[in-house]
Amino acid sequence: MPAPEHPAVTAWTPVPPPPRQRRVGPGLVAGLIALLLVFGAIGVVAARQTGVAGSGAGSPEAAASGLLGALDRDTIDARALGAAARYLTGEERLLVTTYADRIARLATSPSGRDVLGTVSFGARDVRFQRVGGTDEAAVLEAVSGTVRIRTPGGGNLELSLDEARRRLAQQTGGRVTSLRVVTVRSGGRWYVALLPTALEWARLGSSAGSADYAKLTAAATPGASSPEAAVRDLLSALDRSPTDIVARLAPSERNAFEAYLPAVPPAAAADGLLGLRTFGRHMVGTTAGTERIADGVVRVRLSGGLGPYANAIAVRRDGTWYTSMVFTLTDVTLTGAEREHS
Repeated sequence: MPAPEHPAVTAWTPVPPPPRQRRVGPGLVAGLIALLLVFGAIGVVAARQTGVAGSGAGSPEAAASGLLGALDRDTIDARALGAAARYLTGEERLLVTTYADRIARLATSPSGRDVLGTVSFGARDVRFQRVGGTDEAAVLEAVSGTVRIRTPGGGNLELSLDEARRRLAQQTGGRVTSLRVVTVRSGGRWYVALLPTALEWARLGSSAGSADYAKLTAAATPGASSPEAAVRDLLSALDRSPTDIVARLAPSERNAFEAYLPAVPPAAAADGLLGLRTFGRHMVGTTAGTERIADGVVRVRLSGGLGPYANAIAVRRDGTWYTSMVFTLTDVTLTGAEREHS
């Protein structure tokens, strides 16, 4: 899924500059560096790769380096995605495999590539150090290495990590000065957690307080008895506080948001960090049927939903059901792109 855009500043010119070369602004540079670590890097490059078993890594640093190394190529294909998916948490891995075919169809069509903003990323010799977290959730900061970005229009940029951090600090008024990734441990192995990574970047960008990282690995609470019941429960809470809404989301999403909600003011959480007001404004009505789209993933139709927001996605974990905001917003994004370019 797309990550938040960063403000643009003075543009740069690719080298060597061919005729009518597309210009790429350093604002995009910061955004793409973030995308390399968060939703866009996985969502955009998802190809025809399903059923990938997660194996993780023996340390947080190895998980982050493994993910970046898998993406360090000009063309991200199914093989690269399979290598990258090994380092993702379970629900995020399920997200990739569930929507792989739809994203692949868009990514291989000219108009779809424009919608998805397909780019290639690279990161070489990146070294990480721990800067926060717990025994089960480690926050890493990149301290050395090289970042490479290539756009479909031919733009090519390679930055040392020090230069990337300098530009990032310049664009964010000094609020974001490091490139971070959040990892969690499960079953004795370490995995990159994309949603917490996105929220960590948002926390830094808004100069918010400290996150409660221990909540990232909290045990799941039982969900609803059916996909419809899970969605109805969430719909009933959409006019309440962000805390009430978050409590009804899929376990990994609930954990991520609960870890970061205390760090930001409630208004900012609803309007920016969580996107909950958009979520609630469009998802209205009641449930009106279901459609299975993958094992443990069901689309629930809404009687009053607007356009691509006419559905909510429920996921199953440990025999009970939860509404997933991340799955739903991914489905909304793809549906809108498919309708625009059908």
